[in-house]
Amino acid sequence: MKVFAAIFATFVALSLAGDYAEEEDVLVLTKDNFDAALDEFEHILVEFYAPWCGHCKALAPEYAKAAGKLKEENSTRMCSTSSRAASKLSLVKTSTSSSSA
Repeated sequence: MKVFAAIFATFVALSLAGDYAEEEDVLVLTKDNFDAALDEFEHILVEFYAPWCGHCKALAPEYAKAAGKLKEENSTRMCSTSSRAASKLSLVKTSTSSSSA
């Protein structure tokens, strides 16, 4: 009975977690799972990339290394989403600069 309870608890935990593809320790976000990732993880760093961009391609291996280290530390999760997927998101731009009247 204890084994069944443990298996059931694991199943429930997995079903509540977001459904994310993972490539080299980097969570792949889409318009369908972006909000869930924001809710699930306290700290995330999202790279918005263009698949054709040379700078984005050059960053990928270093980004993956950093993602692996942070995943091991169980701290910040690193994520990525393509510019095409990002264009379908309703992101709110906020300004940190103060204006004087």
